[in-house]
Amino acid sequence: LVSFSFFQFLLSLLGYYFGGLVFKNFKTISSVLPCAVFYFLALKLIFDLFKKKDDFKTSHAALSFLSIILQAISVSIDAFMVGVSFINNLKVNIFYASFIIGVVTLVMVFFALVLGKALKKFLGEYAEFLGIFILLLLGTKNLMALLV
Repeated sequence: LVSFSFFQFLLSLLGYYFGGLVFKNFKTISSVLPCAVFYFLALKLIFDLFKKKDDFKTSHAALSFLSIILQAISVSIDAFMVGVSFINNLKVNIFYASFIIGVVTLVMVFFALVLGKALKKFLGEYAEFLGIFILLLLGTKNLMALLV
């Protein structure tokens, strides 16, 4: 929960201060990294579906922290571009703007978790399949952005 808002905050600041240095190569990075992370997470979920239930709990606990950090970074890359867009706007207080971005992300991730728990009860065992489908869809969207 906190990692998503932290990386939104951090990457918007980094975009403001260092955006000019890496802006040239950023379009490729901003499409490749989320694509790779979404496909990795989808494949991990598919792999876990085929494992035994007791093996799943151990494997899931071992990779959950890394998965969360990778997801938080990959979905925060657009915040870097927001920070870059603030470079030419001298009236923006970047710390205040980044703080607002982080707080809004925190609130939205909280509500997404609540909604996810409710949908899991409603969808039951099909929730994992829906999650895999959504991850593959997001990965493909990022891949298409790379090709266009």
